[in-house]
This record gives sequence, structure tokens and C-alpha cells, in this order.
Amino acid sequence: MLPTLPDYINESPIFVIAIDFHYVVVPMNVIALLMVFESFTFTWLIYKNMETMNRRSLQSENTFKLQRKFLNAIYVQVAVFLVNIIVPLVFIFISLTFNIYNQAANNICFVFFSLHGLFSTLIMLWIHKPYREVCFKMLDLKRLSQKRSTVTVGATRSNRDDSRIRSTMQASVNMR
Repeated sequence: MLPTLPDYINESPIFVIAIDFHYVVVPMNVIALLMVFESFTFTWLIYKNMETMNRRSLQSENTFKLQRKFLNAIYVQVAVFLVNIIVPLVFIFISLTFNIYNQAANNICFVFFSLHGLFSTLIMLWIHKPYREVCFKMLDLKRLSQKRSTVTVGATRSNRDDSRIRSTMQASVNMR
């Protein structure tokens, strides 16, 4: 249940679907826990796979460096995810536990929670160079608006008679 609401909220002509927090908090916590479990599982599996490959020396030093760089990028993405998901959930938990009601803080909390997709996308573009390059290439409007044409010119040698080649070229020009 919500904490004791101020009188101006109870007297306002608004419609509230439910004042029972179970309809909002329980599904949100279940989804958040599944997402956290999934993130940690995949990060741990990637780490263990890289560790196994490194011990077996099945890859070059350059490949190992690239994979280490990729794993560090994954760590940053997981950290951003945790900040976006866990911080709002902790605030909601504390506010429910201590019977604190602040509508502005609740709204900010849900906005922050919902910006997870945007923040993850921006972090991915900032960290992973191939994604960044493709997006910049796709957004390069000057190059997209220009018409492109390609002309291939090649020289060939022939042992045939030049006059025969000229007559063939004349015939093809006249056909057009």
C-alpha cells in the first residue's frame, strides 16, 4: 500500500488505477532480477570462455587483446545497466520500507529506469568502434544524397585486323 497520502491528492479529481504497490513493484522486480541474472550469466560465460581459450593458447596475442578489449566493453555495458536498473529499484525499496512518499522522486526514478535502452545504445556506440562507424556511415547525409556512378575502363590487345574492330564499333554505335 502507498503511505498516507496528502489531502490534496485524495481530494483531487484524478483517477488512480491501484494504490496497491504489488501491481507495479512485483512485476518490475521480477523483470529486473531476470535481466540482472541474464547479464551476469552471459558476462561470466564470456569471461570463462576467454579464459579457457587463453589457457589452451588457441589464439594469437592480437586476438587475445581484442577479446580483452571486448570484455572490458561488456563490463562497462553491464555496469551502466546495473546503475540504470538497480538504483531506481533500491530507491523504490527504501521508500516502501520506510513509508516515504515523494511523487517527484518516484517520477524521476521511473524515468531513469525507462532510459535504460537509450543509455545502453549510447554506451554501445561509444565503446564499440564498428557499431559507431556503421552508424556514422549511415547518418552521413551528404554522401547518401549524392548520385554515384561507376565507369570501368579497360584496355585490351587484339591480333585482329583494326578495320574489322572499327566496323564492329561503328555498328554498335549506330544501333544505339
